[in-house]
Amino acid sequence: MPLFDAYLFIDWSAANKATRQEPAAQAVWIGESVRLNRQNETYHRTRSDGIKDLTSRLLAHVNKKRRVLVGFDFPYGYPSGFRHALGLPLSPHEWWEVWTELAVRVKDDTNNLNNRFGVAAELNAIIANGRSGPFWGRPGGKQIANLEATSPVFPFNCSAGISLKPRRMAEQKERLPGTQETWKLYGAGSVGSQALVGIPRV
Repeated sequence: MPLFDAYLFIDWSAANKATRQEPAAQAVWIGESVRLNRQNETYHRTRSDGIKDLTSRLLAHVNKKRRVLVGFDFPYGYPSGFRHALGLPLSPHEWWEVWTELAVRVKDDTNNLNNRFGVAAELNAIIANGRSGPFWGRPGGKQIANLEATSPVFPFNCSAGISLKPRRMAEQKERLPGTQETWKLYGAGSVGSQALVGIPRV
């Protein structure tokens, strides 16, 4: 007996505006496979539209009492110590404290306009006592206080007295070679931007 009755996987996007009407690569795509039925995929111009469609699909599966596996193609967390570096409350569920903090700070409207670079700069200032890092990467030619265009030196020493690694344990080079850093916000493979606008939606 299969573990799940349906599978939903979302190719996420951190685009800063709605994508074009015709299907484009840098957009939100939802792939769905239901046991004994054909697979299908849908294209969404905005994150809001994608989440609305995903929610509708999940509710339909729940109504049919199906077990569903859902996955997004961005990291759901950060290297160990991030919660401590931000000075967030100690909790048995550190990830929830981080998710809540991002949900409060990140603004992402129905047309994909978002403040992810500003949020990263704010978090950097907290972590590094008014300096840049560990988040890095920004649009070319754009100056943002506390957010550098290039990666800082890792391990990154925080004002809280801890060091942050560039990757999570699951992403260490010997396990997943070529994996991008969750801190990277701009350029090819910038999964950090996808995480910043994705985690609050999840």
